[in-house]
Amino acid sequence: SSLAPLCGCCAAIVVNLSAFFPTGTMCFVSRRRVGPVTFARPLRLMAKILVIDDEEDMRLLMCAILARGQHEADAASDGETALTMLTASRYDLILCDVSMRGMNGYTLLSRVRALPESAHTPVVLVTGMADLKGMREGMKLGADDYLPKPFTVTELLSVVHTRLDKA
Repeated sequence: SSLAPLCGCCAAIVVNLSAFFPTGTMCFVSRRRVGPVTFARPLRLMAKILVIDDEEDMRLLMCAILARGQHEADAASDGETALTMLTASRYDLILCDVSMRGMNGYTLLSRVRALPESAHTPVVLVTGMADLKGMREGMKLGADDYLPKPFTVTELLSVVHTRLDKA
C-alpha cells in the first residue's frame, strides 16, 4: 500500500501543494501549511466489510464504528442472508458472530470457505466466549482472527486494519 504524508500538528493526511507553496504541503484538518512531512503510516482505502450478527444492537454498533473508520459496512442477521450477500457482492473482510441462532459462526465459516466468491476473504470471528477450544475450532475451519466481546472501538478497528493489511 502507498504511504500517506502526515501533518506534524494533528497527524492528519496532508495535500502536496508544492506547485503553489514553497513549503509544499497543507494539512486537511488545520488548513495550515506544514514543513517537512514524514511518511509514517500506510494510506488505507475504504474497505467493504460484511458484519454478521443475530443481535441487532451489535450489528448496528459494529457498522457505526466501521463507518467512522471510513469503511463501507453491510449487515446480515443470520447465516443464510450472509451467504446470499456473499454470492451477490465481493467483500474485503467478514466480521462474524460465533453464537447465532440457526446457523452458528463455525458452520457459516465452513460454508464461506466453500464458496469460490469468498474462499479467500479474511474472516474475523467475534465472540463473547473466547475459550481456547472454540478458538482452535475456528482456526481449523479457516478463521483469520478472533475479537472477544466486549470490545472497544480501538480494538475493533485494530483487528480490521490488521486483517486488511495482511489481505
